[in-house]
Formats: sequence, C-alpha cells, structure tokens
Amino acid sequence: MTAEQILSFCRSSREWAVDCLAEMVRRESPTRDPDAVNRLGEFLTGLFRQQDCLLEAVHPAERGAHLFGWGTGSVSCADRQPVLLLGHMDTVWPVGTLQSMPLRREGDRLYGPGIFDMKAGLLLMLFVARAVRERVFLPRSPWKILIMADEEASAPESRNVIEEQARDCRYVLCLEPPLSGNRAKTARKGSCRFLLEILGRAAHAGVNHADGVSAVEELAHQVLRLQAMTDYARGTTVSVGTVHTRNAANVIPDYAVAEIDVRAASRAEADRVIGQIHALAPVLDGARLKVTDGIRRPPLERTDGVAALYRSAACRARELGFELGEGSSGGSSDGAFTAALGIPTLDGMGVEGDGLHAEHEHVCVSDIAPKAALIMRILQEY
Repeated sequence: MTAEQILSFCRSSREWAVDCLAEMVRRESPTRDPDAVNRLGEFLTGLFRQQDCLLEAVHPAERGAHLFGWGTGSVSCADRQPVLLLGHMDTVWPVGTLQSMPLRREGDRLYGPGIFDMKAGLLLMLFVARAVRERVFLPRSPWKILIMADEEASAPESRNVIEEQARDCRYVLCLEPPLSGNRAKTARKGSCRFLLEILGRAAHAGVNHADGVSAVEELAHQVLRLQAMTDYARGTTVSVGTVHTRNAANVIPDYAVAEIDVRAASRAEADRVIGQIHALAPVLDGARLKVTDGIRRPPLERTDGVAALYRSAACRARELGFELGEGSSGGSSDGAFTAALGIPTLDGMGVEGDGLHAEHEHVCVSDIAPKAALIMRILQEY
C-alpha cells in the first residue's frame, strides 16, 4: 500500500487504538512493583496474540519480566538483518495514582499516568502488528519487539538483555516520547551515578572538638569540587543530588555520603569526568574518600548512521503530511545501549504529548495515526 493508504488505515483504526491505550493505562505498572508490571505484561501479550504476534516473557528479574517477540509478515528477505522496536512498560507512578490522576479525555488530549512515557509507544508496536496481520504493509526486513520491565529504574541487568536482542540488528527504533514540537531524539546524554563516602574521625563536639575530623566538612569541600566540574559549553553537568550523615548534632561526624549524577554528551567526555571523580583526594588531614560506581548509561551520539536513519524517517513523515524534527535530550533511555553497540538508533519516535513524569501527562490523540503510519513506512522502506 501507499503512504496515503497506510495513513488512511491508521486513521480508521484510531478508536480501537485509543481503547487499547486506555486499557494499558488502567493497568498501572510502577517499576518497583514487579507484580503490577507483570500483570501489564500478561495483558500486552494477549493484545499482541490477537494480532498474530507472539511475545514471551524473558529474563524474569527482580523488577519483572521483559517481553520479546518476532514480528510476522516481512518481505521474503532471509539475508537481511532484522530491525528492532524497543520500549518499556514500567512507569514512575505508584499503584493508586489513577485515583488522583484519572484517565480522561479532553478534546485531543488523553491524560493518564504513564501514557506519554511510554504506553503510547507500546501502542505503536501493537499498531504495526495489526497492520501486518491485515496485510496493510509488509516490513522490508524481519522485525523484533523488545519491551523492558525496568527502564525507569535503570536496572543494570537490562543492558545484557537489550544487547543480546539488538546485536544482530540493522537499526533500532526506540518508541520513547518525542521532544516538544514532534522531534525525534538523534542524541542523548550519557548518565552515570556515583556514591561518594567520606570517612572522618568522631569526637565530642564540646569536650574534644579538636580531636575530630569532620566528614561533613570534608564533604563540603568535595561538593564544591564536584559542582565545579560542570561545563555547559561541553554539555557536561555534575550534580550532587543528596547528602546525609549518621551522627548526632553533638558529635563531630565520622561519616557522610553523597549521591552524584553526571551527564555527558559523548563517551570521551564521560570518561574524562569519571576520571576526575575517581581522582578526588581529601582536603582535611585524616579524612578518607571512597568512590563507588553506580548505574551507567552511555550517550547516544549522532553518528552518520543515526543521521541517515533520521533523514529517511523525516522523508517518510513529509510523505504523510507532517514534519519530523530532531534534537537532543539530557535524559537517557534504553536506546543508548543499542547505540553504544554501533547500531543506528532513532529515539523519541513515540506519540506527541507532554507532562513527562508530571501530573499533566498526556498524549495527543490526533498524533497516534500519523506516528503509527510513520513507523510502518520506515519499516516498509528503510
């Protein structure tokens, strides 16, 4: 079918799509509630089965099982590498949020917790399966679906799962929310988390103050050093997000800890800043530092492969009557893991909306059909 025919099919299926999306939102799925995530996973498995697309639970983990499956109905192309549609089903909202943020439709906006980030993206995957089943189009290459259960928690075990399924792929479409103005994400900053522990020497604050080595005082010096590593010109930010100690007010504290967030636009810049953090040295005599690496996500850099994939997607969008812009994001996503493998990855290909992790989270119903048609056209032509 032509681009116009595909778009017409998507528009004619819009109310079916809205109903499916509403049912997804009604099944709340916070990252830290694996039972809730798995209940949504079972529901999604049933929806995809109705479209002759079989998903299976893979690598069940502490935060829930991920879903993986092969799409059906591609053009005969055994020699072609597959492509991957990537997303996640967990949200930041706890069970019960629907009571204060009810699912509701106001004009073109459909509101609900997790609808923008990113249950509407999962709907696009389902839309593709439905279109293939009804022979609306045939993907040019074999295609896979991977839906993660713990993206919002950046669970470290997820990276292995994503790399396992993406390693043989020609390109990846990550159906996370777009940037404002309906822009795809052709670059994302990498993110790193660190724990900085300060060990001092305790003493009574009134009796023998001079004998103590204040871990809090040492931490204050280190916080200033860390904050000074921010370099906006390079797109690098270093932020000390939380600090705490375990001592009473009348004790020279012997322990303090800080959590550090680092964002960098390139792998080289991330490595430079990480090196500086590990090289931190105490200021006070008798103080000791311990730096522990936490979760790391690599940056998604705008490589030639990413740029070529974006240009093709933008061309397909113009065929469908709208402009697909591009931009970069300071946040990270699972798409960063596929990009780090050298696989062209186009992120932010979800449905337009607003309210990321906010109480006004919503999607624009009018964008569902064009965006679904766009994903189909990319799979059809690229």
